Amino acid sequence: MLWNSAFALHLSRSADGCPLSTHRCVLHPLQGLSPPQQSLFLLVDSIDEGCQLGEAEPRGPPGSCRTIAELLAGHHQHLPPWLLLICSSRRQNKAVTKLFTGFRKISLDDLRKAYIVKDVQQYILHRLDQEEALRQHLTKETAEMLNQLHIKSSGCFLYLERVLDGVVESFIMLREIRDIPGTLNGLYLWLCQRLFVRKQFVKVQPILNVMLAACRPLTVKELYHAVWTKNMGLTMEEFQRKMDILSKLLVKGLGSTRILFHYSFAEWLLDVKHCTQKYLCNAAEGHRMLAMSYTCRAKELKPQEVQEFAMHLISSNLQIEPCNLALWMVWNGTPAKDSLTTSIPKEQEVLQLLVKAGAHVNSEDDRASCIMQQALEREDSIRTLLDNGASVNQSDSGGRTLLANAAYNGNLDVANLLISRSADLELADGHGQTALTLAARQGHTKVVNCLIGRGANINHSDHDGWTALRSAAWGGHSEVVSALLYAGARVDCADADSRTALRAAAWGGHEDIVLNLLQHGAEVNKADNEGRTAHCGRLHGPPGDR
Repeated sequence: MLWNSAFALHLSRSADGCPLSTHRCVLHPLQGLSPPQQSLFLLVDSIDEGCQLGEAEPRGPPGSCRTIAELLAGHHQHLPPWLLLICSSRRQNKAVTKLFTGFRKISLDDLRKAYIVKDVQQYILHRLDQEEALRQHLTKETAEMLNQLHIKSSGCFLYLERVLDGVVESFIMLREIRDIPGTLNGLYLWLCQRLFVRKQFVKVQPILNVMLAACRPLTVKELYHAVWTKNMGLTMEEFQRKMDILSKLLVKGLGSTRILFHYSFAEWLLDVKHCTQKYLCNAAEGHRMLAMSYTCRAKELKPQEVQEFAMHLISSNLQIEPCNLALWMVWNGTPAKDSLTTSIPKEQEVLQLLVKAGAHVNSEDDRASCIMQQALEREDSIRTLLDNGASVNQSDSGGRTLLANAAYNGNLDVANLLISRSADLELADGHGQTALTLAARQGHTKVVNCLIGRGANINHSDHDGWTALRSAAWGGHSEVVSALLYAGARVDCADADSRTALRAAAWGGHEDIVLNLLQHGAEVNKADNEGRTAHCGRLHGPPGDR
């Protein structure tokens, strides 16, 4: 399986990247599959893409997953054992290294290793074998340049690709390889110096600013309209000439869109340390042009475009109060009311701006319930939606309320907020589980204590007869068991199979919990429907069943 990192930017803009959706839409289905005959691997290429925020880009709340890297780092341990996670990243990216501290590392660009040297040489030979346009440049005098190229590349295939593509296009001569710097950042600087003579870069800089700020790949027409808002005398013919100047730095995307050839070049354009002041771009200016572009057609925007409009306004570094930005959207006729019907933005500032501009969540709508569930990781998001008419007791398709989902995920702040808004503690989901039984099952002690303190029924049993104590004992959650016992939970409540918390703890091998239950008067000889007691668990150890 291949999960290309181009999806990372989409995920970072989407609320579907929250942990709750990840468990339901990805992890749980994977865990439910029958193991294949041989192990598989999930390859995530360039996982470091999107790990650095632009200066003006709004940040998600603490604990949210903004990128694929953050998402996988927080949940890879839940992947089934037959699925191996393999990620590629630039090794100098310390942010990714910190996220995946326990991973084994394999270097793919260390020229001290013979197999990497061989890979680089084979790539060059393969290009020569397959491309006549490249072979035409090869002579006795230039052959040595290819040897220099493989050394200068330092094992970076992107470096090799850009140089050889330039040779094929007759933009770079093989003999010039000796003059090209031996780093990717140096290559980018050399290419820009080669491409943009005199003041040409200043002419194309607005286009690059828009591309760097865009939430998604844009068509030529969309790029033109955004840049036109800054220079209304710009004709389409003049704009196309500017695009031609940039052509060697762009590639065609889906739907006739244009994108920069690689994410690392986009990062380079925003890093003055490497691109220098001469080629430094400004994403905030791109956000301003895109915001003006959306302003010009505000009445025609679709819900997702309204969210993009709000994001660009927030990211424009305009010295304008949020309430005035909301008026900006309202006075231009932006259809903000339905902008939250299908998804919720991850950035809290964007959500608040949309609500100020009139975005509405109908608590009776199934889609509204989905939006609320997506917001569960963010207390501020939940607060904003509740303040604007969303029901505190609404449930998802499985019958779980907002409070139940917050309890399941161990989100104490959200749980406290919902309880303060009079959330019903005893509403059960389709399996009969309340917020307390879910928190106990997952071992979230702080949430359990919170719910107990607010008067939750500690002896409630789900459709299988499991109480919070029974669930915590089976899961080995010692602190939760202690909290429930201290609160007066009945020790010998049995499930539908007559299995008590003591029997569950014994068969699970949780000796500390067994001792705790015995000290609180648990009945040792109470047998289940199959005649097995806690003693059997001590003799046989943890079984495959419950």
